[in-house]
Amino acid sequence: MRALLFSILFLFSISGFAASFSLDSASGLVRVEPVFGYEMAQKIYPTPHVSSRFFYGLRLRVGQPILAVEAEVQQARETENFPAESMEVKEESTTGRLGLSSTIALAPFVAFYLRAGGQAKKSKYTITEDGVTETKEPAVKIFPYAGSGLTVSILKIFSLNAGITAVFTDQKQVNNGVEYQGSLGWSFRI
Repeated sequence: MRALLFSILFLFSISGFAASFSLDSASGLVRVEPVFGYEMAQKIYPTPHVSSRFFYGLRLRVGQPILAVEAEVQQARETENFPAESMEVKEESTTGRLGLSSTIALAPFVAFYLRAGGQAKKSKYTITEDGVTETKEPAVKIFPYAGSGLTVSILKIFSLNAGITAVFTDQKQVNNGVEYQGSLGWSFRI
């Protein structure tokens, strides 16, 4: 999965570092955009809790604005220290999403979008407790997600995107089983 993420990032970075592109054609619309933001992630080590962390990735949308297929890949890393337990927990996670999105124009330069689909998440935990390090890699977890956002276009060639996504997990004891992820992105139309 990590090799796939880096391959995708490399392929899109050669078309323009940290910029995305849109390509209009008779068959539909293709839009690639970098995404980054903060998420409230559910944690299980050493006890169930919620933690905020930074993430980054790429989103691909293919189709007409009213209905498009979207795919997204994200990466997040975090280190938490628990002095009372003499413990440090490092987590690396890779998330892949596949779903549908629908964009509705509210004004000539403002649009609202809805999105929903499924998410697969692979995590790796490195836990150091009292000087002893252990690595855990739980099974890939698959959960549904839904979200919405706003896109503001500037001069029809540049747009800013802001959104919120909720992931519905099986960790009901933490935040009622919902992880929230706020994101920002931008795109250039060529």
